[in-house]
Amino acid sequence: MMFFLTGILYYPELKEAKWYLFSQDDEQSFIYLLKHNATGKYVGTVRVFFINSHTPIQKLPMQKDGHIQDIDHLMQVLPIVEISRGTLIQDLPHCNDLSALQLRTILTYGLMIATRINFILYPNSMVFSIMESSLHYILKRQGVNFEQISDTVNYYGQRTPYAIETPIQIISAISPQSSS
Repeated sequence: MMFFLTGILYYPELKEAKWYLFSQDDEQSFIYLLKHNATGKYVGTVRVFFINSHTPIQKLPMQKDGHIQDIDHLMQVLPIVEISRGTLIQDLPHCNDLSALQLRTILTYGLMIATRINFILYPNSMVFSIMESSLHYILKRQGVNFEQISDTVNYYGQRTPYAIETPIQIISAISPQSSS
């Protein structure tokens, strides 16, 4: 079973796609799509929204859509990014060699690696994310120590906003030394 991860910047077909929740923020983002080769079906996605001194949108999606307030003091040194929309579809194609949980775990790591590659190619001062506590726990076990920056909100379920000041922690958490 083969999957293909692609990063896209130009995506006119996404604007018309019924399966993708398109927003204006996507025009200021790197969007990574995970595609199942055999079916041609997209099975996962993650978005890296960025702000620098030249971008038209200067508020994070978590501020605009999630109503997270009082974090402007964390956004003073640009560029910054917000990781969002990290998800897999519910009905993943069956894989003979892996259990459903193993497949979900491997594909999730693939999406996480895409964000880490983005941080290497486009360094930034701060990474933000609004996530479920279970994802925060998984990241913490990997050595990615996001700090909670505001109270939990009801944003597509209970989500908590986090930030990490040193994105190098995110990159180094997946290095060969960290897995030994």
